[in-house]
Amino acid sequence: MTTVFQNGRVYTMNREMPCVSAVAVRDDRIIYVGNDEGAGPYKSGAKVIDLAGKMLIPGLIDAHCHPLMGAFLTSGILCGAGMTHGEVLETIRAYVEAHPGNEAYFGQGYPEWVFDERAPRKEELDAICPDKPLYLMSNGIHEGWCNSRTLELGHITGDTPDPMPGFSWFHRDENGEPTGHMVEMAAQMLAMGDIRWFETEHISDACKRIFREYSALGVTGFVDCGIFGAFEQRAVQQIADLEAQGELRQRICGCVMAEDPESAKTAVERLRALHARHHSDMYNIHTLKIVNDGTVESRSCALRGPYPDGRVVEPMLQGEALARVCLEAAAEGFHLHIHAIGDRAVHETLMAARAVREA
Repeated sequence: MTTVFQNGRVYTMNREMPCVSAVAVRDDRIIYVGNDEGAGPYKSGAKVIDLAGKMLIPGLIDAHCHPLMGAFLTSGILCGAGMTHGEVLETIRAYVEAHPGNEAYFGQGYPEWVFDERAPRKEELDAICPDKPLYLMSNGIHEGWCNSRTLELGHITGDTPDPMPGFSWFHRDENGEPTGHMVEMAAQMLAMGDIRWFETEHISDACKRIFREYSALGVTGFVDCGIFGAFEQRAVQQIADLEAQGELRQRICGCVMAEDPESAKTAVERLRALHARHHSDMYNIHTLKIVNDGTVESRSCALRGPYPDGRVVEPMLQGEALARVCLEAAAEGFHLHIHAIGDRAVHETLMAARAVREA
C-alpha cells in the first residue's frame, strides 16, 4: 500500500534538503521525498493525506528508557520527587486505605533526600500498614523502604548478611537489626522475596498505556535498558504477548540486566537464550546492561574517595571480571551498556571498553 503525505512541512534530517512538502511511503519504505508536484506520479491508487501546512518529522527513538520496569513500578503507590516527608507518608496512607483488599502494597518514587542520616524507617510504614507487606522503591530506584511484615516474610533479620557489603546492603540500627531501608538491587530483591507484588493484568494495562503515550509523543522505537532479574521473564512475556496480538506500537530493542555478581555470571547465557526467542522486526533482545554502581542520592555510586560516614563503595565488577563479561557478550555480537555514575565506576568502564576494542 502506498501513502502520500503532501502540503506539509516535512523535516527530513538531510542537510542538503532539510525541509520539503511531500513524502510517499510504500509499505515500510520511503519511496519519494520532495515537493507536491513531484509526488503526483505516486498518488494513483494511494492513500493521500493533506497535512494542511502542519509539520511531519521522522519517528523519534528513545535511546535509554525503562518502560517495562515502569509498567511494574507505576502499578501501585506513586510518590513524587517534589514531595515532603509528610506528603510521602500521606500518599502511602491514602493508597492503603483506598485499597483494603490488596494482599500486598508496592510503591515507587519517594525522594531520598527528605530523610535524615537515619534514612527511612520501617516504623513509619508499620503505623500505616502493620499486617501486610508494604514496599517502596525510591525516586532513583537504587534503594528501598519496607515495613516489618515485609522483612518477616523475606526472612531478613539481624543475622542476614549484606548481599554485597559496601555496595548493596541493609541499613541497621544500633543493635544491628534491619531498619527497613536497603540499598541497591541485590538487597532489595532479597527483601521483596517471593511476595506477589504485581498483578499480571495491571502490568499489561500499564504497558499498553505507556506505549500509547509514546505514540502520542511521536516515539516509534526505544531501547529498553533493563528490568530487575526477578521480573525479567514476566516482562519479556508481556511484550511477546502484545507482539503476538499485534498491539506493539513501537519497535523495541530489549536488554538483559546484570545487577549483582551472580546475575552477571549468567547474563550472557540468559541474553543468548532470550535473543534466540525474540529477534523479530518489532522486538529484538540483543543488549547486555551491567549496573556497575548506583546513584549519588543513595550513596551507592563508586567514588574514588569515601562518603562522609567513611564508607567506600566498590564497583560491582572490576578489572578482569568486568572485562571478561564484556568480551563474552561482544564476541557474540551483542551490544553493551554499562551503568557507571561514580568516577571509579567510569574508570572501570573505560578499561573494559579498551579490552573489548583491543580484542
